[in-house]
Amino acid sequence: MIKIIMFLVIINWWPNILSLHSQDTSLPRSSYFIPPVHQQTYNNHNEEKYFGHLDIHLKSLEGDSALETELRKAIWEGNLADAQILFKRGVRLSSHNSSLLEDLVLNYSTWQAACQRHLQSQNIPNCHTDPVQTFFNLFFRFNPDIFIQKNSKTGNTPTHIAVCIKNYKVATLLLPFLASTEGINLCNKQHQNILNILAWQLAGSEKNSLSFQQINRLKQLLKITQDLKGDPHLRDSQGNSAQNYLNLYNQSSSDRQKK
Repeated sequence: MIKIIMFLVIINWWPNILSLHSQDTSLPRSSYFIPPVHQQTYNNHNEEKYFGHLDIHLKSLEGDSALETELRKAIWEGNLADAQILFKRGVRLSSHNSSLLEDLVLNYSTWQAACQRHLQSQNIPNCHTDPVQTFFNLFFRFNPDIFIQKNSKTGNTPTHIAVCIKNYKVATLLLPFLASTEGINLCNKQHQNILNILAWQLAGSEKNSLSFQQINRLKQLLKITQDLKGDPHLRDSQGNSAQNYLNLYNQSSSDRQKK
């Protein structure tokens, strides 16, 4: 009787066993990628266990200022895990201190290298995730006001600064976040919005000896800014709008072709 029961159980299980073996149980490459921050979830027990190593140090800190310093340290080191958990614990980047995002833009190469080193130290194989993009997603989720925080002397947002120093790569990453925080037409103290600066740079591209690659990136960024509803008619302190500068560039290009 027992043998008959066992035989029936095996018959019922066998198709399931076959189906399991027929599946590819190897991890897909996408499993190695760090997902966007808004999709990341932590098991509560694991998070508490992970946060424990931070608590050893954080217990000696008092006040929001010290915790913010710890958050800034994690960000500069490219430590996404620590930064995310500190954000989730309620730590924020205060607006009255120096703009962290502005400093990151001005020192972008150094920060990007730190992010890559930390990512590689996690031994995640085949990882093609851009940690800088992931950090920007994190900022937007927990501290979106830093995208529109202005420099007290120039009135420039971090995106203004990226455009002014011609770091069009980081400016391209920042633009959607600036637009999402309704800052696409914020002006600096020269009354320039992002589109105005880009058009002015394009109009003076020949004079300023921009490379072919820089001009292409500039044009791409200008198109993105237009798509994000950058106002072409806002006038800067010289009385010129982005449309004026674009007209000047088009006329100059037309003149060159005629020669």
